[in-house]
Amino acid sequence: MITAALKQTRWISLLLILSLLVPIAAGCGTKDIDKRMFVIGVGVDKSDNEEKPYKVSLKVPVPMNKKSSGTSPGFIFLTEEAATISEALHLLTTHVDKNLEYGHAKFIVIGESILDEDLRVVMDIFLRRREFQQTAWITVGKPSAESVLQTTPASDIPDINILFNRFSDIGTESSYIVSIFLFDFRRQLVETGIDPIVPVIETNEEKDKIIVNKAVVINDGNKGKLELTTEQVEDYNIITNRLGSVKFELGVKSEELDFTVYIDKVKSKYKIITNNNKPVVKMNLELTGVVEESTKRLVQHKTEEYSRLAGAVVKKRLEKFLTFLQKNEVDPIGFGLRYEATRLHTEHIEDEWNKLYPELSFDVTVHVKITSLGSIE
Repeated sequence: MITAALKQTRWISLLLILSLLVPIAAGCGTKDIDKRMFVIGVGVDKSDNEEKPYKVSLKVPVPMNKKSSGTSPGFIFLTEEAATISEALHLLTTHVDKNLEYGHAKFIVIGESILDEDLRVVMDIFLRRREFQQTAWITVGKPSAESVLQTTPASDIPDINILFNRFSDIGTESSYIVSIFLFDFRRQLVETGIDPIVPVIETNEEKDKIIVNKAVVINDGNKGKLELTTEQVEDYNIITNRLGSVKFELGVKSEELDFTVYIDKVKSKYKIITNNNKPVVKMNLELTGVVEESTKRLVQHKTEEYSRLAGAVVKKRLEKFLTFLQKNEVDPIGFGLRYEATRLHTEHIEDEWNKLYPELSFDVTVHVKITSLGSIE
């Protein structure tokens, strides 16, 4: 009994000693919060200096002084040119009197000028340094990443949330917006059979307005880029089922009618058929919505006719969009990935797909169901 009691006493003493040592050891490697500055956005542009080709910009919030008026934080913008992004980030630490923390950086903005570079090299540091979140959003800044980060829209919303609300579905809900995380961007950049699509953030000369309704498809890492219009971004979202709770308007025009359908439900699926003489992508879509606007009076007993007209519009749009992607040799939808995943894998399967893709035809079937002609009826 005495031996068991002594052992228990020793264990209790050891735990007490460890509980005292842990805070001391942890305190040696940390800094107080007032000695830190939290970066919320990082921008990378191409500079005019050949010896220092990278221009890195940071957006850092600065809390308002208690004596000053206003509740929103102010911001400071740090910029540095260097031979590498890593060197620029280290030099930027000398611009401030506190430690720069990147754990809260939710945005990595790539300038238009940097898109001609090999993005696998440009993005390497953001994947290797553990400070950067893999769930940070990747965007393209137009005309530059620096100008986007310096934009301060005239809004009651704190500036720190302006970009966050665009991509998180908490604020803006639009069928014209796409989003991609850092980890997914990296995967699509190096994966065969799919090309990453990145949203474009535009700003005006006054730097008081931000618009996000276009996108860029990055072709195989370093072969170039393809810009998508607003309508093409919406087409991409329809095909890939990325709309979720986002609604969109479908304009229908014919010789006698001109009306708009508010689509509130989208379901799409496709399969690649190669056992025919000519390979084909058979795609089926089901859309449900209500009439939102019309230039003429609509009648209830012609709802099926209106649905057929709307379906023909979607079919024409999507087939045109898919052909556009094919002619420009890009595949943001991931047809190639689907092909490789559903066929017996061989060492030549990638070459097989590269030869097959230009020969594909697209057969799109669209079923639109208009459930109501609106409140008027």
